[in-house]
Amino acid sequence: MLALACSSPCVVGVRAKTPELHHSKDRAPGKSAPAAGYEPEEFYVMVDMQSGFIKDDEQGTKLGDAFLTIANQIYVNPDSFYVNPSLLVLKTTTRSDALRVLKVVVKMPGVARCRLEDREYYASDFHDSDSDSDDSLEEQQPSEEL
Repeated sequence: MLALACSSPCVVGVRAKTPELHHSKDRAPGKSAPAAGYEPEEFYVMVDMQSGFIKDDEQGTKLGDAFLTIANQIYVNPDSFYVNPSLLVLKTTTRSDALRVLKVVVKMPGVARCRLEDREYYASDFHDSDSDSDDSLEEQQPSEEL
């Protein structure tokens, strides 16, 4: 089991530059190759699980595999995945990929909330009629009844 380790207090969801380039086998279908010298950004979807939902490492690994499968089904190839008993972390190189994964994962059983950058998302933030566009993930204003 791989745990997310920080030598100093972690700043969650901060974009960081990385020198690695991704090869064609690591890209989702239909995505073009990165330009020479391009350094992709990193976006982390933090998935907070309900307390006690993950009982052991084996169950956590299976859940992590399930989340990776979902990410790949919506054509997002995550760079890495970390699992501990209450947190799953999915790293992508584009914000739009992170938002697409977040929108699906936040509705999964056992998920308490998801975090991306400095925002928290809950299943109740999304409706089945929402489109897959990033605009549907913008801050939603509560509706007032007349």
